[in-house]
Amino acid sequence: MTTEAAFETPRPRHRIPLHRQVRDDLIRGIRGGAYHDQLPPESSLAHDLGVSRTTLRDALLELEREGVVVRRHGIGTFVVGSASTVAEHLDQLHSIPSLITASGFEPAVRSLSISRGVKSRAAAQALGRPESSRFTAISRTYLASGRPAAWVVDYVPSSRKLDEALAAFEGEMLPVLDAALGIRIKQVRATVTAVRAGRAVGRALGTSPSTPLVLLRHSVIDPLGRVCAYGESRLMPDIFTLTVVRVRE
Repeated sequence: MTTEAAFETPRPRHRIPLHRQVRDDLIRGIRGGAYHDQLPPESSLAHDLGVSRTTLRDALLELEREGVVVRRHGIGTFVVGSASTVAEHLDQLHSIPSLITASGFEPAVRSLSISRGVKSRAAAQALGRPESSRFTAISRTYLASGRPAAWVVDYVPSSRKLDEALAAFEGEMLPVLDAALGIRIKQVRATVTAVRAGRAVGRALGTSPSTPLVLLRHSVIDPLGRVCAYGESRLMPDIFTLTVVRVRE
């Protein structure tokens, strides 16, 4: 089954909603051993974090939706498992390194490869170009505290600006695309499906070719609604937890 998700513009931490910052702090606290089976009472936890109980409750609600904690009325909030995965909300746009960092892991990039003049039928179709079109392909493996977490490849129309932006590439692809395309990316449209790793990706992720992965095919949308870049992310399902929020109208 394939589903679609729309992403929004990434924001610096100081513009991230306060309850989301609290959620990130709690994740780090759980992972670091500050919180064990049960969280402190809401009043003392809110005081320790320097936020209102309303903000804390919003953060706890988010953690409960993610399956990190369970709240029992009149008893308290309990940690479920080890919170040992990277959480990705499909209604928001964040880079993989920022997701890894927010989940308490140390991000790193391995096996970065930049290839020019590459053909990709999927990229050509996404951008509405002839199949003979060629792109610059940027592939890499992301690590979460030393564990292979994702293999990603982006296909971008070749240009001098892209080459200049890639010279400063440190793992964050969104700033590279902003500089190369001369826009601030505000939307990425993605489809989600399941695939097997295959030999090449299996080697990159240190796993068997038969290992099931989560595949995100993402199209970068410019301010005029046109697709201006295309990419694919293959995520290790034992590391990434994907969350979709559906609203009834």
